[in-house]
Amino acid sequence: MLALAALIWTLAVIAVSLMPIDLRVVSGTEPDHRVQGVPVYIKPPRHRLAHFVMFGVAAVMYLGLARRSREALWAAVGALALGIGIELAQVPIFGLRELEWWDIRDDAIGVAIAVAGWWAWKRLRGHARAVEGV
Repeated sequence: MLALAALIWTLAVIAVSLMPIDLRVVSGTEPDHRVQGVPVYIKPPRHRLAHFVMFGVAAVMYLGLARRSREALWAAVGALALGIGIELAQVPIFGLRELEWWDIRDDAIGVAIAVAGWWAWKRLRGHARAVEGV
């Protein structure tokens, strides 16, 4: 069930990330640079939060599918690779002049928070089992 949820989440992240900029402007996650004259790297806090959440949730789902440490490492790498791949695709699709590295940074922050939370949860869970004698 988690694998299906992770697949649906991944497809939704891709769809939202590649939807026309005008729709993202309407949603408030993307400023209209043509009208406001805002530099392309200035994004509203909602935009950064969306990156943290989208890629953090993806990482949690991928980590939930991992059974070994090596798989967990690849799960985290996969979540970040998803973000990098989307950013690379956006350059030609939207006619951007440069890669939006600041979005990749925010994707990485979301993944790092997810990995830290997952790691802490695994350690606490293991400690609780040791205390219970399981």
